Amino acid sequence: MRAFLQDKFGTSSIAHVDDVELKNILEGKPLLMRTKYRKAVANGGGKPLIKKDETYRKEHLMASSFEKSQRNIKYGFKCLFMSVSEACGELKVTVLNQSKKAGVVGCRTLNDTASSPEDYGHKDDQITFTDGQESADFFVSIVNDDSFEPDEDFLIELYDPNSKKKLEGRDTQVRITILDDDKPGKIVFENPRTR
Repeated sequence: MRAFLQDKFGTSSIAHVDDVELKNILEGKPLLMRTKYRKAVANGGGKPLIKKDETYRKEHLMASSFEKSQRNIKYGFKCLFMSVSEACGELKVTVLNQSKKAGVVGCRTLNDTASSPEDYGHKDDQITFTDGQESADFFVSIVNDDSFEPDEDFLIELYDPNSKKKLEGRDTQVRITILDDDKPGKIVFENPRTR
């Protein structure tokens, strides 16, 4: 504790430390960052409070809200923005076969503020559709850690298996927000009157 006080406040005595400043360093800024982030990415309101190990999954933006001319003519995701809790374990996204014809499309995860393998399991697979098949599911594992951190995003995109280039269209990339369900630690003193 003395090393921490010396590093952060330039003193090893708790008597010379401002209580408010100590609280801000221990728990305030990360909590404020998370709240600010949730408000910034919220679609139509604030994000819910997630209890530790609570399973949560919500779709926020559907591809059907875009004009056909903005979507890929062959393949696309059903949902383009989704949030999940760390405790969900595995995430399922639906890939649509717009033409309902036989074909192959690549599907891969990409780091954004979330990174693999710390926050989710990287995946790069090809999905094979049969003639008449309308959709297929793509699964990604979500890591449930005990670290307090801001909510983080990663992307899943569709690509051409031959060229490895992302497919054109607004519906060929989905943003996943992993909602952190951990609380910051607290330092308490046996006798709060001691300085």
